Amino acid sequence: MQSLFDMGKGEYQIMTNLTKYEMEIVVNYNAREQTATVYIRDKSVMRRLDRLVADYHSYQLLNQTDIDKTYSMPNNEIKNPFN
Repeated sequence: MQSLFDMGKGEYQIMTNLTKYEMEIVVNYNAREQTATVYIRDKSVMRRLDRLVADYHSYQLLNQTDIDKTYSMPNNEIKNPFN
């Protein structure tokens, strides 16, 4: 696998194909907050959330790069697996 940096030239290389291990979802959920922040590196989940951003104003795209996106969404849309 190539590294993120080309050590010979010092240039940033775009990673387009992530391994299954690298496709992650990180949810920042706080019960006292109105919204949750979701960091995603899985293209299929990104496409689903992009549709929600387009259809509902409560879903927002906060940040994106070539390999990941960060979204904000209502807390009540996050299912807590421990309850």
